[in-house]
Amino acid sequence: DTCVYAKPMQGTTEASRIDFGSRNVLPDAYFGQLLNGLNVVLTQVDILIINQQFRCPLLTPDRITPLNDLIQQHPTICYVADGRDIGQHLRNVTLKVNTAELARFLNVAHHTHPDLDWCVRHGATLAKQIDGPVVVTRGEAGICYVTQQEHYVVDGLTLPGPLDTVGAGDTVVAALAATLPTDASPHQALTIAN
Repeated sequence: DTCVYAKPMQGTTEASRIDFGSRNVLPDAYFGQLLNGLNVVLTQVDILIINQQFRCPLLTPDRITPLNDLIQQHPTICYVADGRDIGQHLRNVTLKVNTAELARFLNVAHHTHPDLDWCVRHGATLAKQIDGPVVVTRGEAGICYVTQQEHYVVDGLTLPGPLDTVGAGDTVVAALAATLPTDASPHQALTIAN
C-alpha cells in the first residue's frame, strides 16, 4: 500500500513524474488511527511536516477538516505544509507553494515568471485564507515569505552550469522545518531554504 514515484530525466530536463500506488485507498479507520497517533505525538514534538505527494490515498478532501481540527488542538506546534492539491484548505500552517500552485489555489491567471508584486499580492490573499504564512518559491527569482501584513524576500542564487532541480521544493520544506521552530526570523529561514 506504499506509494512511490520516479522522476525520470530526459537529457537535462525533468520529465513528468511516474506514480505507483496512487490509486490505493486508505480506509477511514486507518486514517483515524493515524490522527489519534498524531494527537499523542504532537505533545512531544516542535514541528510537523504535512507533505502531500499524492492526491490519494492519505489526504483526500474529506480528511482536511479532521486534520485542521487536530492542528487547532495543538497551536504551539510549528506546521509546515506542502499541499499540492489541498494546500488552500489547510489552516494555521506555513504553506509552501510554487507560483503555479498559488495561481491554481486562488483561481487566478499564472504568468510564466510572475513578478514579486504578483507573488506578494496573491501570497497575502492565500495567507489570509489559510490563516498562516505562505512561502512562495519563485525558481531562479528566489523565494518570499508572505503574511497578511508583511513579506520577506530572498533573491535567487546565480549558479553556473546545468542544475538538477528535482527535490528543490522538498528541500525548501525541510529547511523551513529545521529553522522556523528555532525562532529563526522569516528572513533567516528563507536564506537557508533558498
